[in-house]
Amino acid sequence: MQLNDLKRKILEIANAQYPRVALIEVEDNKIVSLSEYEIDDVIKALKELQDNNFIVNAISISVDQIVSFGHLEITSRGRNLLNS
Repeated sequence: MQLNDLKRKILEIANAQYPRVALIEVEDNKIVSLSEYEIDDVIKALKELQDNNFIVNAISISVDQIVSFGHLEITSRGRNLLNS
């Protein structure tokens, strides 16, 4: 997987809190720690990283497309990708 700036920043945020989890905070329809990015782009990046097992527990999208955020936790696979 190619890491664009957004995905790299997400992994860096998660990695900085490792082995704890990073919190995903939403304020004014923006992710606080990623406020320079549109929320739809952040959701897409989180989903791709989670679907590829680089992070866990970050995002859940229900059948009716309701998005809920959780804790951002990097996996060993994500740490390897970030450090490569």
